[in-house]
Amino acid sequence: MGTQPLAGQGVLTPPAPMSSLFRARITHADFPTPPELADRDPTVAPSEHVGGLRGELRLQDGLVRLGRTYQQNPLRVLVPLQSAPGAPALLFLLNGTAGLLDGDGQLVALDAGPGVRCFVTNQSAGRVHPCPLGHASARFDLNLSAGSTLCVMPGPTIPFAGSRFHQRTTINLDPAAQIVWGDILLPGRTCYARAPERFVFDRLVQELQVRRGGRLVYHERFAWVGPWSEEDVRWHFGDAEAVASLFVSGPVPRETLPDLPDGEIALQETAHGDTCVRLVGRDAERVIAASARIALSAAARLAGDSDPWLLDSTYLPGTHWFSPTPEA
Repeated sequence: MGTQPLAGQGVLTPPAPMSSLFRARITHADFPTPPELADRDPTVAPSEHVGGLRGELRLQDGLVRLGRTYQQNPLRVLVPLQSAPGAPALLFLLNGTAGLLDGDGQLVALDAGPGVRCFVTNQSAGRVHPCPLGHASARFDLNLSAGSTLCVMPGPTIPFAGSRFHQRTTINLDPAAQIVWGDILLPGRTCYARAPERFVFDRLVQELQVRRGGRLVYHERFAWVGPWSEEDVRWHFGDAEAVASLFVSGPVPRETLPDLPDGEIALQETAHGDTCVRLVGRDAERVIAASARIALSAAARLAGDSDPWLLDSTYLPGTHWFSPTPEA
């Protein structure tokens, strides 16, 4: 694994080629502020844990390897795990802190080369702490070459009371590349003994852009202002305690969807033949497990594999964040 310095580029649409990014440290300049958070300067917050990963995934003799890679605390990456040559790989992103604090920024920029098949995920849920001064940011830049397939599911987002969070994801696909992207949102620290929290964040802004062959094929943006009253919660999510959103660059047959007791799953095909999958449910663990199964099954279909990726693998133990409950 090589280590080189990287450039701090603030332009997200479209991101610069990976080769031009290996020049300087990751800084606050890599995280442009959305208008909804313009009154909160993240640089004045005391924590300022700004870092992340820029790296290349390359296929060599049937094995997924890290190419040029830059890591900056607090985010680290393990070498890809793979059961055998030709099998889908697993890439874990590791955050050595308690989550995203006020002023934090975490960047994940990955370039997947031809033939790469990989599941990218975090080791746990993403906790967004209160932000009394600024806001926290996460940014994902994903570039996929022809013949590559990625499934990327960060851990579920748990917004604490008073949190302010901006996440922006930019995906650039070669016309012959495939991706599954997944987001999961939980209501907060609902079991916090001192004072249970449920949808009492301050502001959440999430953006997703997908380009295929340089052409914008999908764009969605959510900007939520909290804290929410019970009426606000019912308007947005009904009686749900967890929501998930998946983007799949291809069809998702309805008959392949798992059962979701006490919840609903909706499919929507886009004009460009991609699929949006939305899940809501009262049982957060079931929503999370169903989202992971849909995502890993869809990734397998896109890559031409017969079985869902990694669900029966020893690399994903029963204690992982998207493991189904024993009775599921």
